[in-house]
Amino acid sequence: MVHNFNWKRLSAAGVLICTPAGRSIRLRLRFQEGSFKAPDLVPVIQALHREFPGPTTLLWDRLPAHRSRRMQTYLQKGIEAGWLVVEWFPAYAPELNPVEYVWGHLDGGVMANYAPPTLGEVLNRLHCGARPLYRRPPLLRGFLKKSGLFF
Repeated sequence: MVHNFNWKRLSAAGVLICTPAGRSIRLRLRFQEGSFKAPDLVPVIQALHREFPGPTTLLWDRLPAHRSRRMQTYLQKGIEAGWLVVEWFPAYAPELNPVEYVWGHLDGGVMANYAPPTLGEVLNRLHCGARPLYRRPPLLRGFLKKSGLFF
């Protein structure tokens, strides 16, 4: 018997990183089964800070993990150290978040009409489907533009 895995039980953390003028743009994605909690996200922010050590403005939605006490404590340390500024998207405004367009691209593309039997196959499909995005700055720039916050 084949079991169809509901890929929506998989959580994703996505980050679009760009220079203020938008000349350089990068995408970073992480996937895991279940919800991302603050303990899962702190290492994501730490890794980004190691990779991009300069001053950073984090534009974030209001997911519970983003607003948790643990995350707020970590963010406050970055703010006090002078490398981090946090700006919050308005509540209930996913159209302003450019990463939502990344998810829509994957959902309507490589994941459309896909009924995988295992989590491993879901992850493989997502990784393979996302790989071309890393090499397409014009498409990533389009996600930023579509949000209306950039360019």
